[in-house]
Parts: sequence; C-alpha cells; structure tokens
Amino acid sequence: MRMLLEYWDQGGKIQWFAQTCPEVGNHEMCVSRAASCGAKACHIHGGVVDFLLAQGKLDELPPVIDMIRNHGMLAGIAGHNPKVFEWAEKELDVDYFMCSYYNSAHRDKKAEHVPGMEEWFLEEDRKVMTDLIQKLSKPVIHYKVMAAGRNTPKEAFDFCAKKMRAGDATCIGVYTKENPNMLKEDIQLFDAAINN
Repeated sequence: MRMLLEYWDQGGKIQWFAQTCPEVGNHEMCVSRAASCGAKACHIHGGVVDFLLAQGKLDELPPVIDMIRNHGMLAGIAGHNPKVFEWAEKELDVDYFMCSYYNSAHRDKKAEHVPGMEEWFLEEDRKVMTDLIQKLSKPVIHYKVMAAGRNTPKEAFDFCAKKMRAGDATCIGVYTKENPNMLKEDIQLFDAAINN
C-alpha cells in the first residue's frame, strides 16, 4: 500500500482491488485499511469464504459486504470451492466474484494457507469452476489460472481466454526475480490469447 501511495503521489493512475487477509486482522480492520489506502473494491479472502462454507457460517458474509460498500468500495468474494459461488449466486448481493480455477487445498479447519500444507491442482476442478463461471450473473476475476506454475503461461492464457466473458478479468501472479521481463511477456501472451 505504501508503494501505491508513492506511485499515486508521482502521478500514477493504476487502481487496485483489495483482499481481506486473515493473517493481518479481522474484516473490519482489513476493510478499513483498504478504504483508507484508496482501494476501489474489496473482496473477502477465498480461504476465509471456503472456511465459512465448511463451518456452515456463510451467514457471516452479508455484514462484511455491507461494511465494504459503506466504505465506498465495490464488494466481492473470492473462493476456491464452486459451492461458495452457487450459494452466493442465490443468497448474496455482490458486485463481483473472484473464482480460483483450482480447489487446491481444503480449508475445512483453518482459513489461512499453512506453509507445507498439501496442495493439488486437478484438471477436473478447473473444468467445474470454468463451467460454473459461465452461469454466474456477476463479473468474475479468474485467478490461479497457471496452477502455481504447473501450467505454462501460453496454455493457461489460451484456456482462460476461451472461458472469459464480457466484463471478466484475470488476476495473474508474477515473480520477476529470475525473469525481469515476465510481466511484459505475460501481457504479450495474454493479449495474443484474447485476440485469437
């Protein structure tokens, strides 16, 4: 957030979406910090939403969505489990969904990612989520499209481009330490996939 504030002070125009973070604090703290640092939107962390689903506590989400909107931001939820979005489509008024292509770890006992926890990236999970996305009524941010580096960028972007709808976006992680041109290369590959 400090980097964004400095960037804006220098005339930068990028806008950002925030995510709540269970490791940092409760929803109120996360939403308040996001709003005070200029986020245009905020979504509830996918691990938290998956955990609430597993615990039968999804009724905790509407007050957080209201809190986000009361701070003047668009409100959304993230998740890895397709059942989250099936429920939300019927029960929750949001502005967008953030859908992980892979349900890569069960969050039944803990919302946070635990270092060393078992993870899996199954093709059938990607198919279930992307089929569901086609039926959702709100814009979707597609994420974990590269399966934590298991899919090549070209394959992942080609697949994603076929599954995106008008108004959808994609969140792509980059790690430039070993390839300083990764962001530029990813943009070129994604642009080619979208325009095919």
